[in-house]
Order: sequence, then structure tokens, then C-alpha cells
Amino acid sequence: MQCPCNSQKYYAQCCEVFHKGVQAPSAETLMRSRYSAFALGLSSYLFATELEKLHKDLTIEDFDVQIKDQIWVNLEVLFASDFEVEFQASLLDDDHLLIHHETSLFVEEDGLKYAKALTQNNTTQKILRNDNCPCGSGKKFKKCKHDKKN
Repeated sequence: MQCPCNSQKYYAQCCEVFHKGVQAPSAETLMRSRYSAFALGLSSYLFATELEKLHKDLTIEDFDVQIKDQIWVNLEVLFASDFEVEFQASLLDDDHLLIHHETSLFVEEDGLKYAKALTQNNTTQKILRNDNCPCGSGKKFKKCKHDKKN
């Protein structure tokens, strides 16, 4: 299967190794692996790679509830440096496309990298049944596998 992070690599040669415990070597790689974890519902990885101070009173079960029904369809990296990544991630919510635009700082503690959102902005646009699916499949939204109604 193709990796959800849009790297054009197979999941087994991309984000899966990080999901299985290998430390991501860069901020961009960590961000891509976190996106894939959202897309695949890997809440324990998301919990483990978010700066602990940001968890507050959240549990892994809270992460499970947050990401349970989300359908992530696209990732675009806009800028990446050693410790900062700006990206747009898109997800479907019924017949709406939510575009999450974020700049994240990636900090290192005890040799491990963690994500910390600096800025976030969400926009929503309605998708009509005959529009092309935002996942990039080339299919109409009503016929695409990402349409929850089919």
C-alpha cells in the first residue's frame, strides 16, 4: 500500500518503520509519520510523539475518540527546516473538506523528537457529488472509496 504521507513510497519503506519504533531522523519525517498515524488511526504513536506537556489530561483513549472517524486524504509540505514544518493536511467530513494548515515546531528531549503546534488554521469547503475527490484518485467524489456513503 502507498504511504498515506504522500511520499510516493510504500508504507513499509516509509512511515511504518517509525510507527514500529525507529526514531524519525528529521522534523519533516516525524511530521509525515504523524500524518500517516492520523490517517491510519494509530493514536498511541500520536500520543508518544506529541510533547508530553501538551497532553495535559488527555489519554490514548481520548486520541482514539478524536481520530476514530476521520478520513485523511492529502498532505502537502509547504516548508521544512531542521526544527519547523509548515504543512496542509486535508480530511473529509461527510461532504466537506477540512483543510488544516499548521506550522509545527519539533523539539528534542532526551534524544527523542516531539511535535508542538505553533500556529493552526482550519478552513472548510463543501464538496459536491460530481466534484473530483480531493484524495487525488481522479474519480468523482460520489464514486470514490473515500465517500462514506458508498
